[in-house]
Amino acid sequence: RRGDTDPDGDGASNREEFLAGTLPGDASDHPSLMALPSPFDGNPILRFSRRGARSYRLQFHEALTHDSTPNWRELMEFPAETNSSIGEFRDLTTTNASRVYRVITP
Repeated sequence: RRGDTDPDGDGASNREEFLAGTLPGDASDHPSLMALPSPFDGNPILRFSRRGARSYRLQFHEALTHDSTPNWRELMEFPAETNSSIGEFRDLTTTNASRVYRVITP
């Protein structure tokens, strides 16, 4: 399979799925990041699936616009674990409603 293709149509390339540990032939298994509103103060709770033996970094950018180069900043690092789990982080640092997040794995 080619790394730049997306045969299951889930929006993630084979390469992205390989790095994230998801199944490139299963459209229901793909890298994802959810931002849920906190019931306490409105700061987002960020949640994503973690696959065993992979470390993850949660990053943010204050806003993505057409005329700016993204300046991604580190928010949290999740070390590798032996089992799959859910990564969760509550962002208490945000005061910007247009903050954008991403999860990367080295």
